[in-house]
Amino acid sequence: MFVASIIIRIIGQSLWPRTAGFRKLIPTVISCALQAIGLMLFARVLVSGVQLSMLVPFAGAIFPLVLVFIGIFIYREKASVLKIAMLFGACFLIGVANFM
Repeated sequence: MFVASIIIRIIGQSLWPRTAGFRKLIPTVISCALQAIGLMLFARVLVSGVQLSMLVPFAGAIFPLVLVFIGIFIYREKASVLKIAMLFGACFLIGVANFM
């Protein structure tokens, strides 16, 4: 359920450029609905007993990585090697801190 939550929220956030700042109705409704569904699934995982202090850092490391790659490969955004390397380093440090 946690993985589904992450995937659904990533899809919802990756639609943000298509919403034109939430001015296009259909992409906005789809994006907001996916975000709400993803957050509900995330809450269900928490209620099942998984610790918030474990889920949030993991999600915080995954979201930027995946969304940057979606921006680069789907929306053709520019990204330097340094930017990507720093992002990987930051996500690695989040992961390390999570297990301390």
